[in-house]
Amino acid sequence: SSISLSQLDNNNIILELIKKNRKRRLERLTEYNNLINEVNKYKPRMYYGRRNPYDSVFYQYTVDLSYRDITHRNGKLFRRRFRVSFDMFLYLTNLCENDNWFPKSFDAIGRPSSPNSVKVLGVLRVLGRGVCFDDIEELSNIRYIYNI
Repeated sequence: SSISLSQLDNNNIILELIKKNRKRRLERLTEYNNLINEVNKYKPRMYYGRRNPYDSVFYQYTVDLSYRDITHRNGKLFRRRFRVSFDMFLYLTNLCENDNWFPKSFDAIGRPSSPNSVKVLGVLRVLGRGVCFDDIEELSNIRYIYNI
């Protein structure tokens, strides 16, 4: 099984073509990146303020005592909206905190992460009603991180 001289020449030609093609692609990519950097140089950075989760609708559920009473109108409303009783919600929140499902963390400027109770309510709403995360973002003031 010997390789002929013409096969070696063909392989060398193919390798040279691949190298040239790579070089051209790299040059075009570099030009494109330079163009993008030039455009972004004059574009001001956008700042999207973070809303406080303690001002959210979901956090108000955890503060208002009338949602804890299952015979009260608000207790029944809580059960209908989240598909669990308030006692089960408290149990899940305590379980979440004890098992460190949502570890406490801080963002880049030192603000604490959102409260676990708001996160648990968001999860219960998604599981119980099948709503999209955009609705949870509006109700909890927790931004959804989009993969860009």
